[in-house]
Amino acid sequence: MIPLVTILAILLLAAPAPQPENLGDIGAGEGPVFHPSGYLYFSGRNRITRRDLSGAVSVYRENAGTNGLLFDHQGRLVACESRNRRITRTEPDGAITVLADRYEGHRFNSPNDLTIDSRGRIYFTDPRYGRRDDMEMIEGVYRVDAPGQVTRVLGKDLIDRPNGILVSPGDRYLYVADNDNNTVGGARKLWRFGLRPDGAVDPRSRKPIFDWGDARGPDGFKMDQQGRLYVAAGLNKPNPPYETAGKFKGGVYILSPVGKLLDFVPIPQDEVTNCAFGGPDWKTLYITAGGTLWSLRVDTPGRAAYTRVARLPVVLTTDAGADMDDQWALAHLALSPEFDLRGVVTTHAGASSAESSARVAREVLQQMPLRSRPPVIPGSSTPLRSRTEPLANPGVDFLLQESRRHRRLTVLVIGAATDAASTLLLDPTLAGRIEIVAMGFDRWPEGGDPFNVKNDPRAWQALLDSTAPITVGDTTVTARHLRMTRDRAHELFDSRGSPGRYLAGLLVHWLDQETDLVKRVTGDPNWWPVWDEVTVAHLLGLTTTDTHPRPSLRDNLQFDHATTTARITWITSIDEGRLWSDFTGKLDQARR
Repeated sequence: MIPLVTILAILLLAAPAPQPENLGDIGAGEGPVFHPSGYLYFSGRNRITRRDLSGAVSVYRENAGTNGLLFDHQGRLVACESRNRRITRTEPDGAITVLADRYEGHRFNSPNDLTIDSRGRIYFTDPRYGRRDDMEMIEGVYRVDAPGQVTRVLGKDLIDRPNGILVSPGDRYLYVADNDNNTVGGARKLWRFGLRPDGAVDPRSRKPIFDWGDARGPDGFKMDQQGRLYVAAGLNKPNPPYETAGKFKGGVYILSPVGKLLDFVPIPQDEVTNCAFGGPDWKTLYITAGGTLWSLRVDTPGRAAYTRVARLPVVLTTDAGADMDDQWALAHLALSPEFDLRGVVTTHAGASSAESSARVAREVLQQMPLRSRPPVIPGSSTPLRSRTEPLANPGVDFLLQESRRHRRLTVLVIGAATDAASTLLLDPTLAGRIEIVAMGFDRWPEGGDPFNVKNDPRAWQALLDSTAPITVGDTTVTARHLRMTRDRAHELFDSRGSPGRYLAGLLVHWLDQETDLVKRVTGDPNWWPVWDEVTVAHLLGLTTTDTHPRPSLRDNLQFDHATTTARITWITSIDEGRLWSDFTGKLDQARR
């Protein structure tokens, strides 16, 4: 008698492999991406279309002119607008934010495909297929760190015509398709490059993963949770003299992470352009080919940038109570589901101690309609004695613990920087895991500061000496964009129950109690800048920035500028309308 297990094994081996299913000619030309709400989005016929799990199709955006699409870590749609030569993001309210449309003053060629790393940085390819007489620069690969902040990471010395692109788990590698399809002998390869923590490519790390020879090379591709690559490539009919259709037919080539061909999924329609994992279990591979959408069930789920709301781990360091703006920033941060507020470390400001600041912070959290409240830990009540000597305390212990627990921790500094600086002085290796976003200084390029930096200049000297990424919103940009009158505060918050009235009351009380200070700082007793909200705005993607060589700080709080490769990011504008709309909307949602 043949054992049952043997019979089952024979039946499994004899079972036919799953075949791709034709879902119809529905304009699926490129850029498929699945949203966990159940919609597949794709580009084609000058629009972005979406298809639900039942097969119903609707137009998401007309006259889009897009190619590659993805959802960022906040679930916002980011698009390569090839026709308009730019990268854009669609906000929850439908507004379009331009993330990049030029590099060093020149328009991009035709942004093609894009990917995102764990820190939310966007990498995109910029080739030119078709007419080339209006090109303004070389074909390359770029990184967007923030709206308008663009860096070229690959140029013609390392790649001919970049197409598909993907960042591997852990931000270790950048895979790039090189497809020079209208040049005889042109590149038809998939490359792998090493990525550095700052998002730069190591040029010496270039490694060929797979070569399609003289066939149609790689287009878009994705990765499953075992690290296998699913690459759209090949042709069913030759395109002489440029592309053959013999050895490499049109379909999806499944490769190991090091480039071994594991399997091939034939698609009988040219051109096979891209693919995406989706479905409730992420085990459906959607494939775009010549306007037709195909699907294939697979055994291993795919990787996706957005499978749920990815919460950014954040620690707030604050001198809450020294002003009213810290309380607003803390409330806004705690109400934001996209942020995982790990804790609040309180610090000193003038005569105020870390303990008194902690009492204010706890009061704010109690006033907000929160399901859970983060811990509040008092930090240092005194500034650093030296830029090289840390001050150990429970707040610093907490920062050390959280920095080691998370691969990337964002630390918001909206008070004295004592505890953030002490953390990096105690363990300088954490500069690769901590990102500082701060409110401070008067303006670029001078420096100067009447408040946060002044409360511990040596801490800021230590931060600037470190290699931790730093983003700063200064008093100039916050006074311009974040001024708040008592009437406006009442308008925004009075109708939003006791939490709203509490927030409005903080501003009114400040204006009434600190009249002389308000008039001295603003020249008008009726408004005050909500300074520290700039840090929340930046996390929400509601700022624009410039990048500069990193300065050092003199004892008089002025910057020294020397030649250096280290950088600092400086906030140049804030979308205050959307910031206040976000704040009030989250308060409404939390009260429901």
